[in-house]
Amino acid sequence: LAQPYGILSSRARETDGDHPESMSSYDCVVRFHSYWRTYDHEMFEPVRAGLESAIATDPGYAEAYACLSQMYANAARFGHDLNLAADNPLQRALDLAHRAIELAPGSSRGHHALGLAFWFSGNVSGSLEALETGLALNPNDSEIMADLGLRRAMLTEWDKAVPLLEESYARNPAQPGPYRIGLALYHLAHGRFAAEIDEARRTDAPHVD
Repeated sequence: LAQPYGILSSRARETDGDHPESMSSYDCVVRFHSYWRTYDHEMFEPVRAGLESAIATDPGYAEAYACLSQMYANAARFGHDLNLAADNPLQRALDLAHRAIELAPGSSRGHHALGLAFWFSGNVSGSLEALETGLALNPNDSEIMADLGLRRAMLTEWDKAVPLLEESYARNPAQPGPYRIGLALYHLAHGRFAAEIDEARRTDAPHVD
């Protein structure tokens, strides 16, 4: 219930920063979480535009900045056409993440966004540090746990990656499937091909090429 996709939002993200004055701003963040579960290409632009409106309406709403940062990180990651919305989506992602942290330094979401922006910018050490900071602020955030585990898996740091990924799914069975890619890579690297195929099938990410 307390995970990003449950009834209750993570309270660690509410320890600092303003609450939205507009329900439409809050709705934009809810729609972001729906997008983040699948990376549906058709949802990308409406969610991005909605979050841009949200930070214009509620300039103190830190979570909206962090979510928008993650949208721009995905724009670079998946090659979305931004129609001149940003010349440099990764720089936009970094700027938004830093602003989210300024507004709510005690919130895990801003550090999560910064970790992803750093990762796709090629700053691996900065990414891991930001994700570790976010997880320290909210040790129950299964989403950061999974993203950190996935990054560690990509670095073949299996002793760190696998416990994070397994714990994230133990805490939140509704965790988005794409994080299972890290477990699939782990089994592949160790020659467990049947287990690798099983994890790959469970990723459920039809919008990720």
